[in-house]
Amino acid sequence: MLSVSNAFQEIQKSWVELSGPQFLDETNSLSEKEKNFLQEQIKLRPIDFQPRLRGEFFEYGPLDLLLEDLDITEILVNGPKSIWLEKEGKLYRHDDFFFSEISFNNIIERICQAVGGHTSLNHPYLESKFLDFRLTLIDASLSGTFAALSLRRHPKQVWSLERLMKQNWCTSNAAFLIRNLIQERKNFLVVCETG
Repeated sequence: MLSVSNAFQEIQKSWVELSGPQFLDETNSLSEKEKNFLQEQIKLRPIDFQPRLRGEFFEYGPLDLLLEDLDITEILVNGPKSIWLEKEGKLYRHDDFFFSEISFNNIIERICQAVGGHTSLNHPYLESKFLDFRLTLIDASLSGTFAALSLRRHPKQVWSLERLMKQNWCTSNAAFLIRNLIQERKNFLVVCETG
């Protein structure tokens, strides 16, 4: 049975036959002819595969749907096969992935282009605003494997002590203590697990 990932591999193979392997990592600067070739190849695949394939070649691949979901407050990417998301304060592993290391690197480069930045050996991290996210990118030279990406969106609904108590983050006694410390303008440190 053909999967979206297999369809991607087929298109990539056709691309190599047309352009040679050196062009695989240059999908961010394609000519119109090359873009048209990829678009035509995508149209030959099952219709339900096409949005995901377009995402992998021209947009943000497995991140596209996550970026649109307003309930997601954080997206963590630790490599082509390791994508995590935070929703309602809980961390989940994403069931989708980048179809190849090349497309992963291309999408990371696409994100860098979108924010007008880059990473290098001299500057192995990037912090910026991307869409409605705070972006932190660590270069592969620093992480030791793949680039690591963190996209953090502030939740639309601000946290309050009442909301935190409903989430079992603290007891009513702890909330009372915290409220008093804030009113008295005292410094304090909260130590607990996240998520």
